[in-house]
Amino acid sequence: MRHLLPVNGMLLPISQNVDKLLVKALKECVPVRLLKWFFDERLFQETMRPIDYPSNEPTPKRILLTGGTGGIGIFSSSCEYYLSFSGLETVQQLCLLGHEVTFSGRSREKAEAARQIILRRNPNARVDYVVMDLEDFTQIQRGFSWLMLQKKKPYEILIMNAGVMLDPNGSTKDKLDSAFQVNYLAHFLLARLVIESKQPTDKLHIVCLASTLIGVDFKFLWSTPKTEDGYLKIVDAPNKKTHNCGWGEYRASKLLIAGLAQVFNGTKAITAVAVNPGNVRTDMARYMPWRAKLGLAVFACTLISTERAAKNVVQAALHTVDKEDRLWFDQSELVAQPETVHRAQFDQWLDRWSRELLLKRFHVVVPPTI
Repeated sequence: MRHLLPVNGMLLPISQNVDKLLVKALKECVPVRLLKWFFDERLFQETMRPIDYPSNEPTPKRILLTGGTGGIGIFSSSCEYYLSFSGLETVQQLCLLGHEVTFSGRSREKAEAARQIILRRNPNARVDYVVMDLEDFTQIQRGFSWLMLQKKKPYEILIMNAGVMLDPNGSTKDKLDSAFQVNYLAHFLLARLVIESKQPTDKLHIVCLASTLIGVDFKFLWSTPKTEDGYLKIVDAPNKKTHNCGWGEYRASKLLIAGLAQVFNGTKAITAVAVNPGNVRTDMARYMPWRAKLGLAVFACTLISTERAAKNVVQAALHTVDKEDRLWFDQSELVAQPETVHRAQFDQWLDRWSRELLLKRFHVVVPPTI
């Protein structure tokens, strides 16, 4: 006998794709359809509106950005397809401002496709790419060494944009939690390579992409690690049942990357700032459980366009912040960092802890911050 599930006056067959059926049923509800139409129309109008780009940078910069290839789509007036990854849109905006941009991608084919999209929009864009898998520390070192042989000049801005969320595999081949390695530790290594490639007097600005979740401290959802050992438990044992289906690991990785801005702000000739680009439609949501997808269908009003999210990142990249103020960009607003970042006191232990982890586990030597 075939089991049926009553949803919104309809009987839907229960199957392995029940999550898709529930999402589809919810979207067919009249109130939700009206909400979706309203916010999709607003999203389209917002995306088509000209963006006021920052104009306080008189000279072009050499910029390195991670994760510029994911979720490449084609924008249409129905808002069903679009450039669904703010990394690519960030590269496009920076190129339109005249900056020289190098972005990373895991696949040469996707990276070249992204580059061609940018060149079609802006034939004069100075853009290239490097193949670099952030789940492979050896490839990060090899890819950056190749970049230095090609460029021969240090980068002036580093944007830590790449990220993963709710990865069904849970861990990388190095047996680390996927979110921790990609969102934090790989970026820590890359940042240190960028720092080592420059002269002590050369200026470097680092942008750390965080999340609005770092300021949300709900104990019934997840517990914020209070010690170095607490973070090691997440690193060593990717267990989705004990960390609320991966949300805890994702949030912890974003807390660490926000804390990294504190660490680098204590270094001579380096400025760093964390930024929450906003809630945006990206392909990172593809691994969300069906309950979260239902929430996205209802709360579409919290989502912003990829262009607007990318503009928030560009603003953080081109506007330096006083080191002593301990501020971050919450979308476009420069505000005090969340209390969760202050309480962790990352500037006292995070650099040493990360270097020791890379050395003991992967024999990667990283000099201490000067």
